[in-house]
Amino acid sequence: MAQMKRILFVLDMFGFFGGPERRAYRIAKGLKKRGYEIFIASIMKADEGVIKRAENDGIKAYQVTGEHNKALRSYRVDVFLKLRKLIKSIAPDVIFTFEFLADYTTKMALLGKDIPVYTFIGSTVWKWEKKWHRRIAMEYFTKKSRLYIVNSKTVRDNVLRVLPMVKDKIAIVYNPIDTDYFRPLSRDEKTKAKSRFGLKNDDFIVGSVVRFYNPKGADVLIEVYYKSGIEGKLVLVGDGPFGDKLKLMVSDFGIEDRVVFLGSIEATPEVYSIFDLCVVPSQKGGFDNVVVEAMACGIPTVATRATGIGELAESGRDLIITGIDADSIAKGIIKATKDLDGLSKNGRKFVVDVLSSDKVSRAIEELMNV
Repeated sequence: MAQMKRILFVLDMFGFFGGPERRAYRIAKGLKKRGYEIFIASIMKADEGVIKRAENDGIKAYQVTGEHNKALRSYRVDVFLKLRKLIKSIAPDVIFTFEFLADYTTKMALLGKDIPVYTFIGSTVWKWEKKWHRRIAMEYFTKKSRLYIVNSKTVRDNVLRVLPMVKDKIAIVYNPIDTDYFRPLSRDEKTKAKSRFGLKNDDFIVGSVVRFYNPKGADVLIEVYYKSGIEGKLVLVGDGPFGDKLKLMVSDFGIEDRVVFLGSIEATPEVYSIFDLCVVPSQKGGFDNVVVEAMACGIPTVATRATGIGELAESGRDLIITGIDADSIAKGIIKATKDLDGLSKNGRKFVVDVLSSDKVSRAIEELMNV
């Protein structure tokens, strides 16, 4: 394994809006810096802009199909064969898969081939659990993974709940963060960013980057904002199936003039810089990227215990960690406003010291060489 040089990353879909994709790309860049040749395969239609960005970073990226979710349906032999052909042309020494459906599709494509597979899992919501044929396949294919790498104790426990047979080959590696890219911006940069998004410089902004569906808790955050009487505006970055429901909540509460929906845009340092306080209200999950991205940008952060950050960071020093209910989050916000400067400084320091891409990449490299 010490001579291994070529690594193929297989994702459901290669883009920068989803947590697995952001995690995968940071690991890819970190390992590239350590001398590995990196390839990325997107089973579904990839984002063209992201493929170009990968090429600029010296990473070769491909899309297996031009389809969306249909490409991940069970027993799509044509998809397996296309991925198999791509794997043959790349001839990787090892394959990293991200989330269960990409893992399943890859292992179907690898039938009869002996290439080491490392399975990265970062979520706890899996539709395949209720499908007996998928479950049988997942259980069968566990033997083809050299290691399952999860990003929190919560994810580890959930993986072992559905696949107890992998208990001797599972490891925790927390999500990396590119601390050179995600960094605090200057006051002038923040002022320009607020202006770009139509916000006044003196507005106190409570913000969140959040997908609009149940586990992420955007509805809870709107309830918190309404009941707590927080001064300033609530800015939500994201979209999803509950978008109309959330806008109706805002209308029913009569706070349309205080809540801003920015839509689905990439969470860049510029976007985080418009927040005076970031709140991550997740109700379920593994290890939220938004938490560490905001902290890396020097944004004081409030996050629920479901985000997984409490396994590493200290509440009250690095950020404020709360329960998942509205009352706990509201109290956390009030507590955070009393020490914005301290949380900003300590949060950034924590991420740099513990979760930088270089540190996480070295940890993964060590696991590969065991």
